[in-house]
Amino acid sequence: MLDEFEAIESKPVSLDLTEGEVDVLLLIGRELASTSSWWGGSGSELNRSVVSADRLRDGSCRVTFRDVIGLVRVGSKQICVKPKIPMDHFAYIANRSDLAPRLGNTATQVAEGLDFAAVIVRWHVEAAEKLLRQGLRKDYTDRTDEVERIQGSIHPIKTTLLTSMGLARAVCSFQEFTEDTMLNRVVKAACLKVARMDSIDLAIRARARKVAQRMDDVGTMQPNDLRAQVDRLSANYSRLLSLSLLILAGLGLTVAAGRHIGTAFLVRTPELIEDGLRSILKEGLQDIQVAKRRLMLGDSGISINPDLVFGRGSTAAVADVKYRLLGKDWAKPDLNQVVTFATGFRTHAAAVIGFSSRAVALPRPVSVGDVKVRAFGWDVSEGVAPQASATALTGSFREWLRGADVCSDWASKLHGNRPFVPIRV
Repeated sequence: MLDEFEAIESKPVSLDLTEGEVDVLLLIGRELASTSSWWGGSGSELNRSVVSADRLRDGSCRVTFRDVIGLVRVGSKQICVKPKIPMDHFAYIANRSDLAPRLGNTATQVAEGLDFAAVIVRWHVEAAEKLLRQGLRKDYTDRTDEVERIQGSIHPIKTTLLTSMGLARAVCSFQEFTEDTMLNRVVKAACLKVARMDSIDLAIRARARKVAQRMDDVGTMQPNDLRAQVDRLSANYSRLLSLSLLILAGLGLTVAAGRHIGTAFLVRTPELIEDGLRSILKEGLQDIQVAKRRLMLGDSGISINPDLVFGRGSTAAVADVKYRLLGKDWAKPDLNQVVTFATGFRTHAAAVIGFSSRAVALPRPVSVGDVKVRAFGWDVSEGVAPQASATALTGSFREWLRGADVCSDWASKLHGNRPFVPIRV
């Protein structure tokens, strides 16, 4: 019987663990943080762990899951790591992201039933439906078959046997331009698996089954299909392939340390939230260009990388996303960072985006030299729907960009008669 525990990402929790179980947890954390193939891994966390564990005086262990959510099972203990914001708000933002979890290099196996697994499945079904609307990509595949007209290279012995039996056919190997490709077989197999998941909402399962039925020219997945990769021509499969592989693998990761085995399904959250918020602001501010940009500081080799840059050519404003609840006081590192961004991009308007509740006021606007900084909060108060928070945030940003805090040139673009054409990034 499993002992179930709950933890909040980046918040320490006290657990009763043996030394072997601690070793497994740390191994899981290092496995994910040390490979650039893990979703969100940037290579900057090599030799580090997304899980930390410290032994306390009472014999228990203080465990922190840093910037990850999901499910971990070690021995008879199962730990559900929840996001630091309400799950409905997290799922709403994450679902707008173009990012997706990627698999590590180990074998995978984890029990189903994790709440976030349902979110992953929904992402997959929606991405598969979008792919069908765009059209499945065809490719040339090798095929050997009996044909009435000779094509490609003929197999003389097999063909002779057919003709000796009175059959006017030839056995040939040829290339066929078809939808029955590795990528499409992986996507279809994942949809079929979703359709059989009893723990998934019936409507989602029905949508997955419908997708698989519409892929009637795509065959059954072959073992080598799991090695499928996207290229320049199939780049639109990138997110969907990652999700398909994750579903087919069982939504998880398995590691072993001595006699102890641990299974986990963990995904990083900061990049997911950042990308999701950027997409939401793009949708809500369609007449304004919103992008993530990098600025090299001369030939120093140093760059500054704000999460959000508003404007084209001359920058109107910059903003940075902080995935945490904002307090009433400014965090000086956040303030210093966004002022540096504004200075580098030669703008007087800067903002920090975080999360807020009605119980705690946001930091007051502050001026640092010519740079005016404002804090914006995504409202995660009880009873507030994610859609309402999204509408409020985009509305506040629009008013800010139209206000006196933003350079007059940009304001004229918003209010003037000249049309402003957004660039797709």
